[in-house]
Amino acid sequence: MAAEPEPTFSGYLINQGTGECVTRIDTTSGHQRRAQRRVCVYDPSQVWHESSTVTSPKGGGEPYFRLVDRRGTCLGASEYGTANTYTCTGLDTRDPRLDWSRQPVGPGTYRLVNLASGNVLAVDPSHHGYLQVVPASAGDPNQVWHLLGEDAI
Repeated sequence: MAAEPEPTFSGYLINQGTGECVTRIDTTSGHQRRAQRRVCVYDPSQVWHESSTVTSPKGGGEPYFRLVDRRGTCLGASEYGTANTYTCTGLDTRDPRLDWSRQPVGPGTYRLVNLASGNVLAVDPSHHGYLQVVPASAGDPNQVWHLLGEDAI
């Protein structure tokens, strides 16, 4: 198996609306864990990197990537509209709930679009820190993410 290329981004996913970071939370057993928003403390539980970018067979060839944490788990969308972390499968293994693309919003800010659902990663302030995967809504800062490189801290 060939070595995976260097990631295109490695660092912190900071929500524009709350200023909080995406954090892996160990709350359940099995292959799935909750991804939540927490105050940014810039520790390893809040570091994510993009896997190598590949071209999607869906949507006319848009590029996509996986967001992988330090433990090697991937951020993905559940069938219930929540964001969780899952055991990563190889990029050659099709699991579009683990695949994301960036949609530029402004300088250094993006919506993170899930390939399986077409919905975006978002904070829902009424859900105690949980992250949601919801239809995009223009002007909603809870759906916009700043990608702060790990070396910027």
